[in-house]
Amino acid sequence: MPVGSFPANALGLHKMHGKIWEWCEDVNHSDYNGAPDNGSAWTAGDSSSRVVRGASWCDGPKYLRSGL
Repeated sequence: MPVGSFPANALGLHKMHGKIWEWCEDVNHSDYNGAPDNGSAWTAGDSSSRVVRGASWCDGPKYLRSGL
């Protein structure tokens, strides 16, 4: 799809589904209890496992979800 084919999301970003995985600074946790509520990375905990977000070209639509 050409850039700008769809409107931007609430953060002003376009085309955020698919194409890449993003390795995040956040440490992996089993739930969101105790997560920062100010947009900062959640760095407390076992730093040997980090969060990845996004998807790749080979993932089906059922694995894609957007949320704010």
